[in-house]
Amino acid sequence: MNLKTQFVHFFSTVACVAMAASASAATASFAMNQPTPGPDDIVNLQGANEEAKNVNEGDHDAIYVADDRPTQGQTFTTGTNAGGYVLRAITLREVAFDTYALVPDLTYTIRITQPADGKLSVLSSETAKVAADAAGNFPTIGDGNDKGNGSGRFITFNLEKPVTLKPGTIYGFDVNGGTERHYWQWDGTDTDAYHGGVAYSLQKGKMAERTGDHVFAVALSRAAVTESAKADLPVSTTRRANSGNAAESK
Repeated sequence: MNLKTQFVHFFSTVACVAMAASASAATASFAMNQPTPGPDDIVNLQGANEEAKNVNEGDHDAIYVADDRPTQGQTFTTGTNAGGYVLRAITLREVAFDTYALVPDLTYTIRITQPADGKLSVLSSETAKVAADAAGNFPTIGDGNDKGNGSGRFITFNLEKPVTLKPGTIYGFDVNGGTERHYWQWDGTDTDAYHGGVAYSLQKGKMAERTGDHVFAVALSRAAVTESAKADLPVSTTRRANSGNAAESK
């Protein structure tokens, strides 16, 4: 091996190590009982008792976390704490009524987003590897082609790197399970159960707002007040309408 080849191998190794170090890994856990909200958490625990009453009247493109469906998400509005908030985890729920489910080993991508000025900015992106036989995981129903009762269980993604959020600001999160064949139905409602946000899907790189809200919990803790945070306080906030599109930016 000549000197030039040694340098190529050395820098390739360094680049691979750097890329591995920069990747953030979330962890996932499951529970049968709904989460107990903390004082600053943002939640909607109102779901559906049948598919037609889920988000967007049960439109599969709006309710399934699946390899062949759009990425699903939910927006929310932070509170008034002057120092802002730190987002540490998000929770979703699988439906408890008749549904389809195929859940192999998956690598989920969890993103924290911010819709503004017609664009969807990505503030954070982490992945979480979840084995099919992970304790409490959503079970595959039959061979995936038959309907059966959903588990009604909750999945919580704990972020490796918490995300700082400003007060009185609209943010969002979305989740997808990668390219491995999979599908399970995210619980929610076609009513405006949570007034500070709305369910959304990503269709061809654009954010499409849906009718209703998903079942979700965003775990927040208060950040310390700083002079810079005080200066950044918004004068007022408004809820986004329950229709329309926003382009995505990264």
